[in-house]
Amino acid sequence: GRNTLTLEMELSNMKSYLQIQAVMHDHNFDVVVDVDEEILQCETLNLILQPLVENAIDHGIDLLNDRRGIITVTGHKQEDMIYLTVEDNGAGMDKETLQNFLTQKSNGYGAKNVNQRIRLFYGDEYEMQVESHIGEGTKITLHFPAKPYVAPGT
Repeated sequence: GRNTLTLEMELSNMKSYLQIQAVMHDHNFDVVVDVDEEILQCETLNLILQPLVENAIDHGIDLLNDRRGIITVTGHKQEDMIYLTVEDNGAGMDKETLQNFLTQKSNGYGAKNVNQRIRLFYGDEYEMQVESHIGEGTKITLHFPAKPYVAPGT
């Protein structure tokens, strides 16, 4: 029920989701997580990674038939910012789909919701960055201020 938690807790929630999806998909994709230890106790919004890996599976990995799917989640701190990236080697998006990805014209809600929540909480300058190419996959990058997590009531 909390809006914020540590990045370590958010990663744990994402990994639990991915374990379930791996079983449901006969382990037909791999996951690589490379997040710098120094940012694990930083504050993040809850449920920002799970919708992005869900999109990677549903709209990228599930559409592959010529190679094994790979989802890569990375995180690092640069100056006073945290950068999180979710990347897949899936089907990718055409230019029109990419242009509409974070707008009201999008068919999905997950990534659009994550983007809106980040902008509302941190400010409009923290909009999600999305790169995608047909047949090559999609890369989504989030960035927001690095600050230590403070538990509610402390």
